Amino acid sequence: MVAAAAVACIAAGGLSPLTSPAPAQAATDVPDVAKLAGKLSEQKLTWGECSDGSSEKSATTECAMVEVPRDWKDPENGKTWKFEVSYNKLNDTKDSRYKGIIMGNPGGPGGEGLWMANHLAKALPDLNPYYNFVGFNPRGIDRESRATCEYSVDPNDKSPFAEVKAIGRDCAGDPDVKTISTEQTTYDMDFVRHLLGEEKLNFFGYSYGTWMGTWYSNVFHSKAGLMTLDSALDTTQATYQHDKEFEPWAFERKRELWNEPYYKRLTSKEGVTEESTNEEEAPPAADASEKEQESFLKEEEKASSSIVSETAGEQLDDLRKLKSLASQQDSVDKKKTLTDMSYMVRCNDGQYTQGEEYWKKWTEKVKKEIGEKNPYFLPAVQCLNWKTQTKMAKADPETYPQTIVIQAELDANTVWEHGRATGVGLPNTRFIAVDNEGAHGIFPYGTEEVDRKVVNFYMKGKLPKKDISVAQGKPRPGEDVTYEYWKPLNKKANHYGELVSDPWQKAGTPTIVPVPVEGAEVVRSAEMNAAFRAWVANNYGEAGLDLIS
Repeated sequence: MVAAAAVACIAAGGLSPLTSPAPAQAATDVPDVAKLAGKLSEQKLTWGECSDGSSEKSATTECAMVEVPRDWKDPENGKTWKFEVSYNKLNDTKDSRYKGIIMGNPGGPGGEGLWMANHLAKALPDLNPYYNFVGFNPRGIDRESRATCEYSVDPNDKSPFAEVKAIGRDCAGDPDVKTISTEQTTYDMDFVRHLLGEEKLNFFGYSYGTWMGTWYSNVFHSKAGLMTLDSALDTTQATYQHDKEFEPWAFERKRELWNEPYYKRLTSKEGVTEESTNEEEAPPAADASEKEQESFLKEEEKASSSIVSETAGEQLDDLRKLKSLASQQDSVDKKKTLTDMSYMVRCNDGQYTQGEEYWKKWTEKVKKEIGEKNPYFLPAVQCLNWKTQTKMAKADPETYPQTIVIQAELDANTVWEHGRATGVGLPNTRFIAVDNEGAHGIFPYGTEEVDRKVVNFYMKGKLPKKDISVAQGKPRPGEDVTYEYWKPLNKKANHYGELVSDPWQKAGTPTIVPVPVEGAEVVRSAEMNAAFRAWVANNYGEAGLDLIS
């Protein structure tokens, strides 16, 4: 059974040898971004319309371009990047009850984030009288911060990894490419905090945003305020190879333990077929065909979530433009050029296991246990020849800021074991486990047991009393009862007992509350954005990225 093999794989450390975290960071003062930036720290932001239309959707939201050192480790070299930041200023910062800013990231890497300034305000209405909200496009997304690198593939190399080997060889050391990383982005985040005149940066990150938030907390601990990490990678690790490496098994486990029992219940009803209950599929990989991309987007355009449907519609419009671009040229620029910033971030954020042999065995294992066609191959093997000294620091118990981690039991994008490891492994942190739930992206969830803890955290500035809270999942569409999946969770969020075999085994009942938007919608949209940009970068290069910007 795949589920049992998946659990055993993670419990034994999987295939990955990366079991030792990076050396602890000394509890010294944090980097002074104003001093590092020099004259750039004196820049006056020019607020106006947002490139993504966020300012049209909210009268209190404006955007500005921020100029930062291209390389925060060598800020005096004179080179800079620019990225766009959004600011939903609901409150006068001099108001005596003003609590500060909350910055958000929807995930990725590669997810556009300007819209988070509006999303956070919508998701956290109780906080609107007290906080202002900030979003931003991380470096590498906007045209003014796009790094590229040309590479050449050895025509005599018949290995299935020939291209990723060439990319690592030619691009890992490129000065501009090296600056597209989470570490560099955290300096940008703190620079935004400085330019806005804020003492602290509070944060809400989904998916990859949990990696970003943890990195910021480790580097800028004295500037980090209240941090929420929703659907977390294992941020106690030095890299997130472990996440990409386990994805094929995580999605197969979700299909087996989350989707199939649901199908059995629904298809027992008259007139309901399995085809009508299909769960969302992963966005096409960067090497997918145009037909596969178009088919996926047409299905997503039918989604019940207006956020997801709108994202798919916009990407279909972009796809039509890209087809026009291709028809206007004898041939689209096919030079071997790396333009995918998500590729750069993944590989720059910590060294993966190097060499072909390890990944050949991994690939063979996936094909044998999961199947030949799998969209999770490429992100896992991309970094096999990419060398870097960068790594996630180990959280310091004396300095790490107050943090909440939220994780669904059968999330496959950021797997349960990794989210739990973050929730119980980070110091000064509280873990909210959502039992019998498979969503990627939780808050706002729509139950009092989850949402109230998060709202109170930002309102009162205090962590929940319990180190670990287990909240019951909601009934699924078409059902009014929550059923048990996988195995029951005890009060410490540990599984116990046998695998649930009865799809009609009922679980507890949560307290349902209405919410204007669900966290899963936000993360799905960000996931689609990041994947689409990676696909465009791989198939159309800079010309394509310019067209959809």
